[in-house]
Amino acid sequence: MPRHSHPVPAASMVLEEQQLDELDLILGGLAGTPASYALPSSTTGPSLWPPALLVPQALAGGLTNSSELHLTDPDGTPLAAVTIAQICPASTSAGVFVAGRVTALQPAEHPPFRHLRVKAPLGPSTLVAAFSRPPHPDQIKMVAHAARRYASSVLLLAVQDSDGSRHRGFDRLVEVLELCAASMPAGEVGVLVIPGFLTPDAANGKTRVQSTLQNLGAAHVLDFCCPADQDDEHRAAHRSTGAVVLFTGLSGSGKSTLARALAEQLHQLDDRAVTLLDGDEVRRFLSAGLGFSRADRETNVERIGWVAALIAKSSGIAICAPIAPFESTRQRVRELASSAGRFVLVHVSTPLDICEARDRKGLYAKARAGLLPDFTGIGSPYEQPLNADLEIDTSATSVDEATSQIISILYRDLAS
Repeated sequence: MPRHSHPVPAASMVLEEQQLDELDLILGGLAGTPASYALPSSTTGPSLWPPALLVPQALAGGLTNSSELHLTDPDGTPLAAVTIAQICPASTSAGVFVAGRVTALQPAEHPPFRHLRVKAPLGPSTLVAAFSRPPHPDQIKMVAHAARRYASSVLLLAVQDSDGSRHRGFDRLVEVLELCAASMPAGEVGVLVIPGFLTPDAANGKTRVQSTLQNLGAAHVLDFCCPADQDDEHRAAHRSTGAVVLFTGLSGSGKSTLARALAEQLHQLDDRAVTLLDGDEVRRFLSAGLGFSRADRETNVERIGWVAALIAKSSGIAICAPIAPFESTRQRVRELASSAGRFVLVHVSTPLDICEARDRKGLYAKARAGLLPDFTGIGSPYEQPLNADLEIDTSATSVDEATSQIISILYRDLAS
């Protein structure tokens, strides 16, 4: 009688909590492609990322290259199969590391927040904002501004390591993000559990987060994740640091309009005091008596810079909108402001013909008639900024888009 061969059953390994989370990332396309386990970078221990699978010594004896290993949850449900391509002994007698392709068998059911866990790719129209602690208001405002700027849907990601994801604090983070998402036109919440994220080695923990977020395939990513102690330090530093935003450009370029719009936005999203130092108002009070010679104009701008630096030193935000036509004076303002806080130079580069066509005050007409001999752009030069942080042509860029760009630069340090 013919003899029937029976397939040898695959070896089976029960995964612990952290290993289940690592498998989640692998099958979700978030630990690199193709879905697989990798060998450690050395035999001294598992590499930080991508995950390595340590197989206990009791199970390792029957494994060979090309054999299959089933991975199960604690209930014995087979979740995935690893087709082994390489085997590497561990530095201790704990077992061996295996590498190979991973194939999903059944959906996982282990908590927490199984229904919210994300997979790649998310798509090119998604803006991801990742948080490891409940966000503060200016971070959420920054996300909203970025979403409007890029016309993107928003995914607010709650990020934790395996241990932290099972604590009440993580539940609270998800709840807060759900409230924030409800206030956005296309806001959703997802969960990302990254084993070893809060490793004592903060740099390696950050590398895991950055690598995983990059693998999401989103169009734009704002990473607000950091270990708890760093986050507390960051919040304190943010509250105590002031800023100066200096608009420069020709008369009629749109500086005052942008400055007022920026001030209104910052009043809503930032708890620091915001002061607007517009050119005309400063002329009437701070610089009363000054004329329009080069020396007087330089003195006017330097006075604005000095006051703005005092505001920044007191943890406020100063928004300045003089013409500031000379590079040397703008550099002096930068020096004053940078010693007190953050400095942003915005060149409002609206072309001269557009500015002259607007001419709401009739100044260009008077300059052309010779009644204003030292008028900037006609009888006196405007020196183009050499190191502006942002250039905006208000004839081609809307006020909303321009203010969003400025805010992105002003809060750039919050996403670092």
